[in-house]
Amino acid sequence: MKNRISVIIVLLLLISLFKGCLEKKDSLELSTHPTGWMDKTSENFHGTVILSKSMSLNSCETCHGDNTAGTVPTAELQTFCFKCHALYPHPQNFVDPSSPTSHDKFIATVSLWNIVECRTCHGDDYAGKGWDNKNCNACHTQPGGPEACNTCHGSNENSAPPVDMAKNTSTTFPGVGAHQSHLVGDTWSKNTQNCYHCHVVPVNYDDPGHVDNVPLPAEVVFSEFASDSGNTSPIWNRSSFSCSDVYCHGAFSLGNNKKVTWNAVGVGEATCGSCHGLPPATNHPQNTQCNICHGRVVDANFNIIDKTLHINGKAELF
Repeated sequence: MKNRISVIIVLLLLISLFKGCLEKKDSLELSTHPTGWMDKTSENFHGTVILSKSMSLNSCETCHGDNTAGTVPTAELQTFCFKCHALYPHPQNFVDPSSPTSHDKFIATVSLWNIVECRTCHGDDYAGKGWDNKNCNACHTQPGGPEACNTCHGSNENSAPPVDMAKNTSTTFPGVGAHQSHLVGDTWSKNTQNCYHCHVVPVNYDDPGHVDNVPLPAEVVFSEFASDSGNTSPIWNRSSFSCSDVYCHGAFSLGNNKKVTWNAVGVGEATCGSCHGLPPATNHPQNTQCNICHGRVVDANFNIIDKTLHINGKAELF
């Protein structure tokens, strides 16, 4: 009798167990991302969580796909993550300049030189928000870090090309041209060695007119000095790479108003006598001894002895 009762109890337990397994259960309601996942001020912000290593990118890739190898992203990435991140996570060799997926190539071709988006993860100062492996300044050691002028153009000497935005170094390329002749060469004057004579120089990287005027080339905006205080109308011709009606090249009274070719460096475009005659042909004493009247500026051998007084906006006499 006892055995029969025991069998009955076991059967009842088994029936109860199988019945529980067969019953339809509601899906467990569990949000994939915690509250505040998209809120930059939240401790659960996804950028903070990933940077803090409390969650790995492998977890993200379970749903969002694997883009670390530089492959075409999944549709999920394109429709969600890529709304804010043009490329995240970074592909392999992103910091290797020789790699086809290097960050400089990506910034040039995809971001069009605008790296403001990088601040989202790397911080406004690009120091990685406290995480050493996200610190861009570890490699970009110059003042200004990644936003330093010579990160994209120029060199350690100054911020003007070479190198230009396309990595060209020859003066025959218009992106290089006569930049260094204007900024470093002081054979004729020290008053022309300023970028703002031809460009609006930004104070900050993301100032209007800097990286928002894409595609290239850079805008040429002549200064008041280049226009002789508004007496001339300097013109930059992109088709012929030439400048005309520029004060610095003789657009003034008694000047030759020479049209110069920007990328024809070293072929006599700015030789002595090209911007004005020696002496000017009309309305000027025909005496080749310039130093008699302009002795503070030039010596008897046509050497400029005070380069602050030459091409300075006025004629220096006696």
